[in-house]
Amino acid sequence: MIRVTSIRLCQWHSIPEWLWRGETNGAAEEFQADHVQFFDNPGHDFEFVGYKFELVSVLERDAEQGGAVNAATRPG
Repeated sequence: MIRVTSIRLCQWHSIPEWLWRGETNGAAEEFQADHVQFFDNPGHDFEFVGYKFELVSVLERDAEQGGAVNAATRPG
């Protein structure tokens, strides 16, 4: 599970560093190249919602119990 810690309006022509780094990109241009098809070729003025999150717990499937989901809280 995740906990959303921040939601921000972002602009295509000015991808914030926290967002492209959070997506493990090396630069804003790399983020754009990775997402241009997802956003269906956005224009210069395109806006979208970016969010930050933190990992709260890890969900694991237990094959022996028919695929039941078990939550394990992550220390932190």
